Amino acid sequence: MRIIAIFPPLCALTVALLLSGCSTTPQVALDQANNGTHLMTAMQGEISKFRAEEAIIGKVRVNNVREAQKKIATMDSITADDDRIYAAAGKKAISEHFEQIISLVDARAKDEQALNDRIASINKTFDNFLIPLPDGTKDLAGAQNALAILGNELSSEDRLKIFANFAKDVKKSVDENKKKIEAAKNAAGISEN
Repeated sequence: MRIIAIFPPLCALTVALLLSGCSTTPQVALDQANNGTHLMTAMQGEISKFRAEEAIIGKVRVNNVREAQKKIATMDSITADDDRIYAAAGKKAISEHFEQIISLVDARAKDEQALNDRIASINKTFDNFLIPLPDGTKDLAGAQNALAILGNELSSEDRLKIFANFAKDVKKSVDENKKKIEAAKNAAGISEN
């Protein structure tokens, strides 16, 4: 009889001990969260340096391609003018040469306007390439704060709230960045195939 009387309190004590052991976060998980926070801090500085270098390289590349496009446009314009001059140098009466020279000057003015229009178009296209990507520092700081909080003991309810907010922030950031990338592609005249 005594064994039967001791059994229910013993079961209750065992269940209480098991539940109390399951309600704490293992030290390994806490350490991983804290280490993740420190790694994100280090990564934030490296990302800033990378973005600065990337911007410099991007500007140099875009300017090089822009200048090459301008030179091509100029050569196209000069070639068209040269072709007309060679045709004008044929054996014709002097009065016809004057008329041709006048028409050549007018054509050259049109070529110059077309060149200016083309250069403006090239500048507009390549200026759209230099629109910087959104800065992820704010989102990275939010993730870092969320991860730092995970390094402390929290209730399950608090953890779920933090995780849900973090997931919403990440989704919002991803959606905004997709819209910005699409807008930049549209502005640059790039289509997806």
